[in-house]
Amino acid sequence: MEKYPLLHEMLLEEGIIEKKDVLVPDAISFDDLELAHSPEYIQKFKDQFFTAEDIRRLGIPPSEEMITRWRYTVNGTVDAARRCLTKREITGNISGGYHHAHYDSGRGYCAFNDTVIAIRKMQKEFLIERALVIDLDVHQGDGTASILNGDPQVYTFSMHAGKNFPMTKAKSTLDVELADKMGDDEYLSILDAHLEKVLAASKPDIVFYLAGVDVMQGDRLGRLSLTLQGLKNREEKILKTIFKEKEIPLCILTAGGYAKTAGDTAQLHLEVFRSAYRLESEMGLNYSSCQLDFGR
Repeated sequence: MEKYPLLHEMLLEEGIIEKKDVLVPDAISFDDLELAHSPEYIQKFKDQFFTAEDIRRLGIPPSEEMITRWRYTVNGTVDAARRCLTKREITGNISGGYHHAHYDSGRGYCAFNDTVIAIRKMQKEFLIERALVIDLDVHQGDGTASILNGDPQVYTFSMHAGKNFPMTKAKSTLDVELADKMGDDEYLSILDAHLEKVLAASKPDIVFYLAGVDVMQGDRLGRLSLTLQGLKNREEKILKTIFKEKEIPLCILTAGGYAKTAGDTAQLHLEVFRSAYRLESEMGLNYSSCQLDFGR
């Protein structure tokens, strides 16, 4: 959790955002959590009653404080999605991207699937019909893929290390498995080969971009070998193609990153917001993305 307040501070210190651009969400209701999860699963959080298997799958005991933080994070993604649609700008949640959360269980430190809930909320509010999830975290977005499997209105694209967690993969609309230790050139070539086709096939009203930085060389939980320049090129490619060329509302979620220190990880997450700032400045826009603080 340390990386999130550090990222918040870095964004302010670098002038990428101002304090007025930071919106702190309310905690999402338990009813809205059922947009992605079973009533029985959500009842466990209401009662704060979890089996040993629940805790093993999630990877962390769900304390009352953690449950509240997760609920703030989910509504942060909802608010960011709503704002990017109504303001037609790039927005982001400095937490979010909890893509391992399944319909009836939490997994891999992800309790609630904020991306799926945000999509369902935007559909309920008639702000979108179709959505695209681009998940470039090093781990497959198995929870997102599982919940949305068979939904013709949502396209899920996951590009991930094939031999990494989860060992049993779900089925996204498009999965691209990457070899261990893959570097910049091959990674970016594969992304280039698929991005335009994914956008053409999905015809989205909004794109959720899970900008995981655990693709980096030396990441403690990753198996790829991108350099800092490779990461910068990835972010610029995604943002320019989606927001500038295709003019599609874009919501950034930080997702995973496990560098040696929380500060190092936050510095890597900063790159996607730097890219957004530069792009909107080049386009003559007043950069006012709402970076939504997950905590209170």
